[in-house]
Amino acid sequence: MPAQYKAPISRDTIVDVVEKNGNGLNKRTSKLGDELEHRDDDHLRLIFADPQIPHKDLKSLENLLPWGFRKMIGRTAGGGTGCCTSLANGRVEHVSWFFFLWQVLEGVESTSRGPRPCTRWSYIDVLISWNSETNVTMILYLGDLGKMTSSLRSKLEAAVRSGEVWRDPYAWHRLIIDEVDEIYNGRVWALQEFIGRVESDRSPDFYDFDLMHDIGRLLIQSNEVLESATASRTRSILLSTSLHSEMVS
Repeated sequence: MPAQYKAPISRDTIVDVVEKNGNGLNKRTSKLGDELEHRDDDHLRLIFADPQIPHKDLKSLENLLPWGFRKMIGRTAGGGTGCCTSLANGRVEHVSWFFFLWQVLEGVESTSRGPRPCTRWSYIDVLISWNSETNVTMILYLGDLGKMTSSLRSKLEAAVRSGEVWRDPYAWHRLIIDEVDEIYNGRVWALQEFIGRVESDRSPDFYDFDLMHDIGRLLIQSNEVLESATASRTRSILLSTSLHSEMVS
């Protein structure tokens, strides 16, 4: 796995900000540090960070991002989730996050040794800041999903445009995870089609052990991502139930 699969971020990372504006959306660019310093504003914001900007100073965000979220950025695990809750000025403040990392099958390359899978690493890191006074106020999205980003981003922007008030921050978890799950299923089917092609071209007199190794690695990694996604979804439900219990008690 490439050591640089995730681009570091800092206060100066340029981000796209999407906000509700009447019946439409207001879109602007800003700096990540400026947006995090005002994450308790009384309106819903989507923040999309550009993962290609090579910032290196994550410590500059030390006081603006929870330790658990900062720790997970750069991890090589298949996925995970976490949260922290506090009471400030008479209101409950809850921050939750999750991440996924997997290999994407981009296509098949013809080589002198036969077909070879073309893959790349993709990831998604999401932080959701919520408080009991204004409900969900900020969703920070970090990702490098190529074509996946446009589909997921469209779903998030449509949710903001609808003006629906989601009192449960984990509704955003479910929206994002469900969309990633749908996209990922498509990639798994692409992998299965590739395996079918390899099977049909297989000769009893020749075994391409390198290709079998590549396919086996992709299958194992796909299973790890599936397990991480299932665990994250289950934990999100438990955290949502726990938060609801705290709010009504």
